[in-house]
Amino acid sequence: VNRSNIAGLGLFSNRFISKKSRIIEYSGEIVGRAVADRREKYYSLIPIRKNDCYLFRLSEDQIIDATLISNMARFINHSCSPNCTSRII
Repeated sequence: VNRSNIAGLGLFSNRFISKKSRIIEYSGEIVGRAVADRREKYYSLIPIRKNDCYLFRLSEDQIIDATLISNMARFINHSCSPNCTSRII
């Protein structure tokens, strides 16, 4: 985890990762859509959390909230030209 030019902190590798390799599992608390919506609004009101909302949609009503309970995967940033993708398994 290091400073990112995209947004705050980012996750970087210092070694080559072959195509189709599994990099890391995104972990956190699985919540429903209504809970995720409420939490997103709540997190935005906390100055230290204002830009630190880590919600990953698994399905229409299953979202992983990695804001408080998580691992390094939450620091993988969005990119318009990504070099990795997410896969739900």
